[in-house]
Amino acid sequence: TVEEDADERLNDYTRIKEHPEEINLIKTGFKHIDEAIIGWGYGSENIVCGRKGDGKSTMLLNLGYYLWKQNKNILFYSLEIDKKQYERRWDARAALVSSKGLKSGQLSEEEEKTYKEYINNLKNHKDMFGKPVGSVYIVDCPSNVTPSFVSAKTEEIEKKTGIVYDVVIVDYMGIMNANMPTGVIRDDLGSIALDLK
Repeated sequence: TVEEDADERLNDYTRIKEHPEEINLIKTGFKHIDEAIIGWGYGSENIVCGRKGDGKSTMLLNLGYYLWKQNKNILFYSLEIDKKQYERRWDARAALVSSKGLKSGQLSEEEEKTYKEYINNLKNHKDMFGKPVGSVYIVDCPSNVTPSFVSAKTEEIEKKTGIVYDVVIVDYMGIMNANMPTGVIRDDLGSIALDLK
């Protein structure tokens, strides 16, 4: 019962109060979310929902960026946007330059200088300001992958890179296949969400 372990919960609270540095949560970088939930715990699954064109991919890219800036290692599975386009969007966000300019080769002189500086810093796991950052790995994969594929591929990439990724972002689960499809969209999406966790 809640009464039986009440003292344990009070002790947990006191420990956190006295040692806030031990709180192991991941900040999202989005002020309103972080104020509401303080941050995400390791092992949690968070699903971003919205209509087509609402900015889900942009939100996930920005989430990855904020986590990368916190020295977290990020693994992106891009099922809809090809890897080159995702990398260009990442570079534009991280270097604070125009994505359109990167795509067309039309950066201003100042942006080009900034972009080159960012690329040089990135090779040393630093952001454009010289601060340490995590590692980002983007997987370009077909839309009909399954959670089992994501799991096996993550394990393969972690072995290959020697990095345990703090966060795995799948963009997006709505175009994935369930490990064991039922043909009922709602059930398949529920199965995908459960299997991704």
